[in-house]
Amino acid sequence: MSARAREIGRNGALFREVNNYIVEMSRDLADAEELEVLCECERLGCVETIPLSLEAYRAAREREVTFVVAPGHQSAEADRVVRETETYVLVEKTSA
Repeated sequence: MSARAREIGRNGALFREVNNYIVEMSRDLADAEELEVLCECERLGCVETIPLSLEAYRAAREREVTFVVAPGHQSAEADRVVRETETYVLVEKTSA
């Protein structure tokens, strides 16, 4: 595995961990139907947030290789687009 592939994997995993924490905290909010999560793209320094429903985020977490990224943040070399909406793109990491 190349250094670049390891970096991509680490970045996505870190942002996923932060987003999982956000989701856990939102469980305390009775009416939390929509969240703001961090983009899980490979771009270092990306701090873009993505509004999406709790249901959509949980669906994205069903597979370990799928990540939620902001539109335009998908990587042609490392991602396969699974679903695209106005506010987010669900990608499958192909080289992480």
